[in-house]
Amino acid sequence: MNLKSASIKALGLLACLGLSSMSYAENRALLVGLAEYKDPKANLRGPETDVKLIQEVIGQIGFTPDQVHVLLDRQATRANILSQMRTWLTEGVGPNDRVIFYYSGHGAQVNDRSGDESDGCDESIVPYDLNVILDDEIQTILQQVKAREILVMFDSCFSGTVTKSLFDIDDGVDADTKFWDKASTGCGIASNKEFSLDDGALDASKAVNTQNYIEFSAAAENQVALGALRKGEGSAFTQAVYNGLSTLPKPISFEALRNYAVDWIKQRARSRAHTPQLSGPEKWLNSDFYAFGDADPAPAVTPPATVQNASSPSELFQQLVNKTQFKVEAQASQPSYKLGERISFKVRSSKAGYLNIIELDPNGNLVVVFPNTYNDKNQIRANEVITLPGLRYGNFDFTAIEPVGKSRVLALVTSQPLNLLTENVGNLTGLFKVMTEQDTPALSTAVARAIGVSAPVVSPSTSNTTTTTTNPPTTNTSTIPANQGPSHYYGAAELELITTR
Repeated sequence: MNLKSASIKALGLLACLGLSSMSYAENRALLVGLAEYKDPKANLRGPETDVKLIQEVIGQIGFTPDQVHVLLDRQATRANILSQMRTWLTEGVGPNDRVIFYYSGHGAQVNDRSGDESDGCDESIVPYDLNVILDDEIQTILQQVKAREILVMFDSCFSGTVTKSLFDIDDGVDADTKFWDKASTGCGIASNKEFSLDDGALDASKAVNTQNYIEFSAAAENQVALGALRKGEGSAFTQAVYNGLSTLPKPISFEALRNYAVDWIKQRARSRAHTPQLSGPEKWLNSDFYAFGDADPAPAVTPPATVQNASSPSELFQQLVNKTQFKVEAQASQPSYKLGERISFKVRSSKAGYLNIIELDPNGNLVVVFPNTYNDKNQIRANEVITLPGLRYGNFDFTAIEPVGKSRVLALVTSQPLNLLTENVGNLTGLFKVMTEQDTPALSTAVARAIGVSAPVVSPSTSNTTTTTTNPPTTNTSTIPANQGPSHYYGAAELELITTR
């Protein structure tokens, strides 16, 4: 959900953090869970457990049962939710107090009614009676809350633009999608949603020191959030947050909690995984989650590694995939190849940008599969299905060669121009740019420039890796104008390839 306020914005988990040194005097929490709807087709698995999990979590930061109001299923009508927000969360709340609002259920998009949405769509939550509550309405109420600190958690899908896997993979994941298309009015239908290079995206992990809140959302833009992945569990995002708070060593930074949630969801949801997002003041991103509501500053937690200090290609791949900001899908034509067999990929990105495909082979060498000297132009359109090799992007020869074993392949899409073929890193060998592990610092620097993360300038080392292939005519590199919207964002996906004799 996108609440358009300089001071209050809720999509996922928000902590509006006051700067005063006064201690809090009152706690108010409203928890809403919708497992059952007026239309049984909208029923979900997970929200009933979500509310119990959140009750336990906020109890650990000092909220007592009498300070918590709960609306479940039939109780959670549009009228009741708005009434409780306007009274329980607002009346009698002062500048020393803490307020929490939690919602787990369906989300939807409707056509923008106020003209304040750049994409023409208002996000909303879907109450029991299916009469949506717009983000504008929630924003108006939250602006009236006088609490020193506000925490808002939405475990629902608000954009809903990628409701189906590109490749229709049946991966055995049985979970409800928390997007209710019947409440949407065109905006939430994937086939009607287009993006261009100047579209924005939430930052997966970004310090925004002008914000007075922490934003921790269930999914990246254009991803749906999932309900319970297993019987008896909460919805994927809430369960991941709860498990992280229960198992990680304290203090637990927001950044560490987000990374845990990313990995937890990825391991269990596989191809349907969604990526939790995080942004806010840097001093809070790396401070203790349990410091919410503390009058004194939270104890410092060591910031996590970013791409500028990745020690190996494997670590760089992992960091990029863990912090993806929108959905990218990638799949090989088959899971394994014998030496000499032709390899092909399909890739789709929910946002337009610049595509680089990099293979990390079993020996630790990197091969830039795309772009290459057959086609050095790598700008792609949103939601375009890209086949490589293929007619549109080059019918080049890409076959399985030594060494045999397991390779990792990264598909990286950036809003800013990034062309690893022309970057001053590695060596050009036939069709492809080839790098070694010693090139990791230079590669990290190149990637960091495109995704908006600062990195030290290093001199690329020389790679001695060689390969054999046929080199078709080379095309000239074209200059593509820089993105005019939010300066940096990216999406990434990874797959495995196995080469056998």
